[in-house]
Amino acid sequence: MDAGRYGGMLPGVHRGRIVFAGVLSAGIIAACASAPRSTNGADAGADAAQRRDLDASEPLVTVDALADADAGPDAPCVVSADGGATPTSCAVPGDGLTNCGPNSSDSCCASPLVRGGTYSRSYDGITEDLTDPQYRATVSDFRLDKYEVTMGRFRRFVDAFVGGWRPTPGSGKHAHLNCGSGLVGAGGYETGWVAGWTSKLPASRAEWESSVKCVRPIPGLDEKKPVYCITWYEAAAFCLWDGGFLPSEAEWNYAAAGGSEQRVYPWSLPYPPGSTTLTPADAKQSAGLYSDVGSYPAGFGRWAHADLAGNVWEWILDWYHDPYSETECNDCADLTASTYRVTRGGGSSAEWLRAGVRYSSAPAVRTVDGTRCARSP
Repeated sequence: MDAGRYGGMLPGVHRGRIVFAGVLSAGIIAACASAPRSTNGADAGADAAQRRDLDASEPLVTVDALADADAGPDAPCVVSADGGATPTSCAVPGDGLTNCGPNSSDSCCASPLVRGGTYSRSYDGITEDLTDPQYRATVSDFRLDKYEVTMGRFRRFVDAFVGGWRPTPGSGKHAHLNCGSGLVGAGGYETGWVAGWTSKLPASRAEWESSVKCVRPIPGLDEKKPVYCITWYEAAAFCLWDGGFLPSEAEWNYAAAGGSEQRVYPWSLPYPPGSTTLTPADAKQSAGLYSDVGSYPAGFGRWAHADLAGNVWEWILDWYHDPYSETECNDCADLTASTYRVTRGGGSSAEWLRAGVRYSSAPAVRTVDGTRCARSP
């Protein structure tokens, strides 16, 4: 095992599960508690004009048959699309809101369209332990934020929460799927926000600043860096407030792998033949303070997403099960409760930067986890 997964953390290994044994780089997350995590061991820029033939700005509907709302209970449902509405956190300009990317000229809330398709999860056809193609998934069109959530954006969320905003129970589902029921899996349809989760969020500004110590209390410092040491509940609440939802593992892996191109890294050549090329320009590959989001454009994925490998680990909707609960699935998530939620995309070594690598953490702990949001198409 390679400490590159942790960006300086030394893991202990027990029956295939990674457990934090200590923190080597205290300057990174000195205020964040160490916590148990588990694992299955597991383009240079945007794809040419979003595959040239696709208009990423066009609102999409993911249900093939649309019907009049008066057509009766057995009629196909009508699905609306937001067409890429501006996320709440970027409603007004500001540092860490509207100045992201290598030239500091991009909206930090950009959310490119990902065209759906079918692929194999945790598979690249080349590298050790990612050569089993049996876990097939079909994913409908969705949007995935180009950048990890910045400290500037998360600060706006805390302001709203302290000001009285609270998640509405049942909200935050992939409501554009399955006639509003959202994703489906072995545990049934997704529930959206559960009322009991609200008590797991800090209530006052003092509690937020005490709990999320990686976010500096003074605005203007590190606003373009990714927020981290947030819990799964805080990540889910942020995305809901911001007009989105946490991506499913199938969605996130699909975007990182370039869909059916099954890339080893987000910037790799499609498989076959594939490639394992990794250069210092592709992703952050060293321990230390995290980079501003979008600092490695050579490592952008097929749909122009930044930092799908490197920088922080990202919270995912699914509960962690190894192996996957279903061999084949359609617009799915693993919704059967377990000990851990899935995280994806962090690390700093060749092994852990691969698009197919899975990781996980207990949902209430604070370690090196940030997030990015998904949205309806």
